[in-house]
Amino acid sequence: MPNRKIFISMLGTGLYEKCRYQKDSFVSSSTCFIQQAALEYINAKSWNKDDIALFLLTDKARQYNWNKDIMLRKKPNGQEVAYQGLEKILQDMNLPCLIENIPIPEGKNEGEFWEIFNKAYSAIGNGDEIYLDVTHGFRVLPMLMLIFCNYAAFLKNAKVKHISYGAFEAKDENNSAPLIDLLPFVSLQNWTSAASNFLIDGNVKELADLTKEEVSPIAKDATHPKSNLARLLNGYVSCIERIVEDFQTCRNISVVSGKNIKELRQKHPELTEIIIAPLKPIIEKINASLSELSDFENIKNGYIAAKWCVEHNLYQQALTILEENMISDLLGEFGFLQTNKEKRNFVSNALSFEAETKICESEKEEFKIISQNEKLKNYRGLFNKIRELRNDYNHAGMRDEQMKAGHIKSKIKKYLDEALQLIDR
Repeated sequence: MPNRKIFISMLGTGLYEKCRYQKDSFVSSSTCFIQQAALEYINAKSWNKDDIALFLLTDKARQYNWNKDIMLRKKPNGQEVAYQGLEKILQDMNLPCLIENIPIPEGKNEGEFWEIFNKAYSAIGNGDEIYLDVTHGFRVLPMLMLIFCNYAAFLKNAKVKHISYGAFEAKDENNSAPLIDLLPFVSLQNWTSAASNFLIDGNVKELADLTKEEVSPIAKDATHPKSNLARLLNGYVSCIERIVEDFQTCRNISVVSGKNIKELRQKHPELTEIIIAPLKPIIEKINASLSELSDFENIKNGYIAAKWCVEHNLYQQALTILEENMISDLLGEFGFLQTNKEKRNFVSNALSFEAETKICESEKEEFKIISQNEKLKNYRGLFNKIRELRNDYNHAGMRDEQMKAGHIKSKIKKYLDEALQLIDR
């Protein structure tokens, strides 16, 4: 079953004048009501019987602007003019969807605001597509509806598809007023939230989901004026996703290679313009969060990745990357391949205080030389503390002297600082 569409609008009490609302190539009927223009713009005539056009009405709005039996209204000077209520206009539009209205208070205090909010929220079903008009309403009510959209999107998985504002006061000499789509501002808020989650917790899923939902369709549409910008942003976010996945899954060979960082830095200068202009500083902030990583093969990338994991609460990944990167670091010192399993075990044993007993007779001379290497000796004490902590973590603390969670986190940070000081030295 397709998602239900729901149009929500508040109706004011003013005596509205006729005009045509215009956006791009769309021009509405001549109407007193922005709601008629908005319904025309979103093509509500193509909706079905399960969809709803919902109107939030105060008692005065119902009396002055809604009722179908309204035929006249008085101007401030007392002159009566012919007038139709919105209810009658909607009937004449012959829309296939349901037309419903909900009585609301005027919004004179916090309690009434919450009542309006709850009534609107109760009308939303799970997965609904929301089309919102915020042109009319008592002072702060349009802002309240924007907050309501985010709330419904989070709790009921609703999708905000359109937010209209009819700028009647900006009408031109041809009696045409702009129909403004405020959806990009909601989109910006979503991108800001997704970027915040990435910067605080390393969660790239929201960025990836937003890209798939909002950017990918534009990128695929060659006729869209911003399709090239969309492709660039799409590629940039995909690159961030790969970098973070490498951290999350401890893909240290990829991290050390710097390949994805190089690609990210090649794409970044191309983003001279963003689909939504205020996104640019957000992109800059995301880019800065990865600035310490080298865009060429560099063993230090592994330590920086471990640091990034600690900063984003990925403690187990931080320990794994840190321990394995110290081994890779020493493999490079001795001219061994990072992926040589035997040599990795060999160097790991050389780092252990009691590893000599594990070495066969034919390897003891080489083991002795490597064990006396100054860099390895500098790494040995820290390496064994990291290994012990990693074992405690990976085995879920199933031992007689298990560490407390806070103690583990503080030790990871301490050992990481010591490792960074070692490599800098």
